[in-house]
Amino acid sequence: MKACRARSRCLALVALVAAAGACDAPGAPELVITHARVFTNDVERPWAEAVAVRGGRIVAVGTAAEVNARARGAARVIDARGRVLVPGFDDARVDLPLGLDWTSRIETLAALDRRAVSRGVTSLQVVAGGPMTEEVTAARAAERQARWRLIRSPADGERPDDDEPFLPPQPGPRLFANGVAWTIDPGRTLRRRRPLPSDEIDLVVNWSYGAEDPLIAAAGPNAARLLTALGRRGVPEVWERKRPRLDLTGPLGIDIIGRLLEFGVVVTWLPGTADPAATTVGVTAGTLMDQGVVVALGSAGPPDPMAVLAAVTAARPSTSGRPFTREEAVRALTWGSAYAEKAERDKGWLGVGTLADLAVLSDDVFSVPSERLGAITSVLTVVGGAIVYDAGVLSGS
Repeated sequence: MKACRARSRCLALVALVAAAGACDAPGAPELVITHARVFTNDVERPWAEAVAVRGGRIVAVGTAAEVNARARGAARVIDARGRVLVPGFDDARVDLPLGLDWTSRIETLAALDRRAVSRGVTSLQVVAGGPMTEEVTAARAAERQARWRLIRSPADGERPDDDEPFLPPQPGPRLFANGVAWTIDPGRTLRRRRPLPSDEIDLVVNWSYGAEDPLIAAAGPNAARLLTALGRRGVPEVWERKRPRLDLTGPLGIDIIGRLLEFGVVVTWLPGTADPAATTVGVTAGTLMDQGVVVALGSAGPPDPMAVLAAVTAARPSTSGRPFTREEAVRALTWGSAYAEKAERDKGWLGVGTLADLAVLSDDVFSVPSERLGAITSVLTVVGGAIVYDAGVLSGS
């Protein structure tokens, strides 16, 4: 019953936002993309053929005829030639390398951004490789097109030792800073980060309960200890509002799903962090979704959405349950990841009033054979209504 309520609450929220944004913005669209297979992620209308953009937001979604009727006087019209258009991917965890000098840090941030938009990633949730003040300054200096959320990752101690969280005003356009990422179980790709000893988990949970910053913990085998600590501090209703996050680095037992739902924990599935030699049986992403857990997806390294999608849609001998369908995987890498950063009202789906963050893909992510999935890139990426990547293969006026 709890799982059903959780799933219904998520779906109802999307429908509520769609209704709230039902009034079109005045004036001619600045950008229209037509003759596409638009996956809107809107439960009321999951598929469409065209979108129109004005003022950085979607002002129309519908059939080509419906949107084209609104396109008179549009600044630019692009024919997608039947290609798939999706909400921009939101990579829920990108880990920055540790120990970079100043120049290398700026170059790394700029390179990550270029890689992201060329693959249709419009939002990055970035775990910092140094003190937050330094990362924010570097991000401001780097050339960026995508939306960046910077997350602090303290080396050790009861609480972050560099500075207090950024509260409004935020650092700058398309740059947001909040959250603290702790590492309980490093997994394969996070080994350079200091694991949080078990006896400090309660200290972190106690601090997080009274802090503004959301709690993010990378864990696999010790995920149950984190959930037990949540139960010892405060009440489930408060944790549910705070929306803590479990970044999964290893197998997750089906026996703790009830506690994930109780505390409103979002699971960020990081398929690249699991040890391939692990023999412990864990649940699949599809099973979590079936039970009502909100699942986000992240690369845990340079943004690579197609590798992530391929991993969570493939059956694995070390897991129990079913893998994601392609549609579920895209939903987790868009709306699910937006939900993980409390931004699901604005992005992760395409409806009137949502941010115009979207990507037109080089192939059909929903139907291509698995062996071709990794070759898919973006041919057109739009962030806030602005074209930030164009492969030059679509015609427009």
